[in-house]
Amino acid sequence: MGVSSRILSVVTPVYNVAGHVDHLETELSKLRGSDVQIILVDDGSTDGSGDALVRLRSVWDDIIVITCPVNRGAGVARNLGFPHATGRYTLFFDADDFLHAGALFQTIEILDKCQADASINIYDFIRDGDNVATGMNAIDLYMWKRRERGFVGTPFHINAGAEFLRFTNFPWNKLIRTDHYQRLELAPFFGETKVNNDIQGHWNILMNARRLILVDQKIVTHRMSGARDHLSSRFGRERLEIFDALQSLHATIKREPGRLARFGEQYWAFVRQMTNWAGGRLDGQYQPAFRRRRRDLVARVSFDELHNIIQAGEAETYQWLLNSMD
Repeated sequence: MGVSSRILSVVTPVYNVAGHVDHLETELSKLRGSDVQIILVDDGSTDGSGDALVRLRSVWDDIIVITCPVNRGAGVARNLGFPHATGRYTLFFDADDFLHAGALFQTIEILDKCQADASINIYDFIRDGDNVATGMNAIDLYMWKRRERGFVGTPFHINAGAEFLRFTNFPWNKLIRTDHYQRLELAPFFGETKVNNDIQGHWNILMNARRLILVDQKIVTHRMSGARDHLSSRFGRERLEIFDALQSLHATIKREPGRLARFGEQYWAFVRQMTNWAGGRLDGQYQPAFRRRRRDLVARVSFDELHNIIQAGEAETYQWLLNSMD
């Protein structure tokens, strides 16, 4: 679908969030009066969310509702929604999050001015039932503070700031140039696992941008749910899918000649970061399977990759790889 004169498309995956549909309508209403397209993808909801989304058509001029017959995960939902986007830029927004419209349109002005394909914005968290924002993750905050002086407001290619590939893989702290990424026909754009499907999207956005821009403004505040049925809060067998996501990403990086040589050390440092995070929270009964899957993934590292990791000074990652092979 070709890009029109619309400023923005918002793609939102929805799964069993009937209790948040009024919240979603409130947040999207912040964009009312602007030339914005809304794309809602019902990912096989069983709680009536789909019917509630259809009712939103009566209060929004330009809304598309896509219905998936079965739940396949937010990544698949985003992949289904994005080809319908016709705005100049696209935001991937979650149904229970909070939107900052002023910062969103200011980010669009910055992208227009510098002709960047994607922004990386600062972000914030808020927990269910709480009004206190927590700020960025410590590792992201450190990276941002270390590089913001030279990068904020100045377009750059990912080759000059490859460490941002290790920035936490959220989809909602970025705006992307719609037609650029649609032309690339990345398959898959976001991952197709139930958990950690954002990994593929994050890396695809950054690796394929001709220009990136850091924007020191929050466009979204993410709601962290403590509910046990919330995928991000679950660390049972489904969390083993992290290895499918990381394996798919490795294959994606290898697909383009020279890319693994440029980003291999960032990839394996990211793998160490992500698996240490997940493994430390995983239910005990799944730890043996987790270690097996980690060993199988690490076995894919090549001699050239190990050499590049050493050359890049990633001693901790190199030692972790060796230890994980046991």
